[in-house]
Amino acid sequence: MDQIAISRELGVSDSTFSDWTTLAALEVLLRFLELLPEPARSSLVNSFLRSHCSLQSPRLSHDPAAMDTLAAPIQKPRGLTVICGPKADLRTFVFAALAGCASHISGKAPVLAGLDLNCADALVPVRQIEYLNSVAEPGEVEARAYKRWSSMRAQSLIFLNRIWPNSRRLRGEVLARSAKAHLVVAEDFPPDAASLTGELHPLPAICRLLSIHELGGDRITIELASLKGPTLCGSENETKRT
Repeated sequence: MDQIAISRELGVSDSTFSDWTTLAALEVLLRFLELLPEPARSSLVNSFLRSHCSLQSPRLSHDPAAMDTLAAPIQKPRGLTVICGPKADLRTFVFAALAGCASHISGKAPVLAGLDLNCADALVPVRQIEYLNSVAEPGEVEARAYKRWSSMRAQSLIFLNRIWPNSRRLRGEVLARSAKAHLVVAEDFPPDAASLTGELHPLPAICRLLSIHELGGDRITIELASLKGPTLCGSENETKRT
């Protein structure tokens, strides 16, 4: 495999790959790894890698049929999809996996934009998402989010992670925008429907809820439901567990 083939596999330009390394250095590294026995080789390589959030990850793909259910909401032209659950790292994983999926299926650019309060180096970043690197001051988060919103709102897919509590000026605009675009919001919202509809008042006409839970073996399970008015609807026909 030559430099051009490797850069294409990585999804970067030839010049970018050249800036990262040289084939000679890469070959030395590969020869070193060849000498290591398993599982030491995999352990060493994985220790240097950031987590790649993907729908194909074993954390989510343990139920292949459910992946279509998970990806389906973001293919809708408008509405609000809410990712909630008690653990921030699980919400962020699903958020990034859906954003990565959306960046591939959207077809045209730029249609996807987003904001994430997390650090860009915590996970493999999604290119269209702007990371605020865990800004601690709520006022700064709100100011940066509000400034960024003017350009984001024109997109047809908008992703927000850990932004909601510190963006009170934006909430009304975000909910209103869901009538013409699709918004995905990941947050530690209360799990009961009454409290959640209070957080998202006025509730958009189209609102989907992804409730995130953790299974054994580092697996993630997701419940998909529709929110309409003050109650959580579809417990028999619209709610699906992955």
